[in-house]
Amino acid sequence: MTQLRKARRLTLVQLSERLTDLGRPILPTGLSKIEHGERGLSVDDLVALAAALDVSPEQLIDPSPIMLAVETVIQ
Repeated sequence: MTQLRKARRLTLVQLSERLTDLGRPILPTGLSKIEHGERGLSVDDLVALAAALDVSPEQLIDPSPIMLAVETVIQ
């Protein structure tokens, strides 16, 4: 999730705001805990995070194909 967020140039605060707009608020501290594996996700959180990052839930679970494309574009 961190790589996807940073690839979209989003801060934790901005991602938190997107989630709030989607009706599934998660505070920036909660997002940080998710990124560091200190907090789990419900299916509803996963779907909202995927929407906020403009990817499918499957891509959020396994971002490797997306990250290969992002790394290619960045280089």
